[in-house]
Amino acid sequence: MRRSLVITLAVAAVFAALAAQTAATPHSTIAICGQIKNGPAGDWSFPPAVAKELGIPARVKGNTWTVLASRVPCGFAMTKTRPLLAQWVKATRGARLVPGLAGWVCAKDKGYVGFGGKGSPGGGCLKGNKLFSFIESGPYTLAQVKQLAATGKLPTT
Repeated sequence: MRRSLVITLAVAAVFAALAAQTAATPHSTIAICGQIKNGPAGDWSFPPAVAKELGIPARVKGNTWTVLASRVPCGFAMTKTRPLLAQWVKATRGARLVPGLAGWVCAKDKGYVGFGGKGSPGGGCLKGNKLFSFIESGPYTLAQVKQLAATGKLPTT
């Protein structure tokens, strides 16, 4: 239960975590590994306060997935994400991904379910203190996501 909660919180707050990364210790640094283009379609919403803070629309929609990792090599995270996306499509929000990844706890994020919330932003896998996540990042490029990590703002132009 605790692992599922950690995964849910990690994925739901991934953009906010990237915005705060500069204040994080090296042990909790989130690596922005890359993007998977032409993945499954996603359609989800940020909490309105987070969207306002980032200066972007609350709704994110598209089929580009950004892969992030903490204490996991990016090559591993990128390789394992594509098959997990196929499982993500079939899973309900908050459910474990089946069959998942041997030795890891993998789940689909519940997403923001408050006012105007819809969809799941992605998922993630946890093994001890190792974590990798994948989030449907809509029209945002890898450069924009990296700028978010560096500055706390997601540029839209």
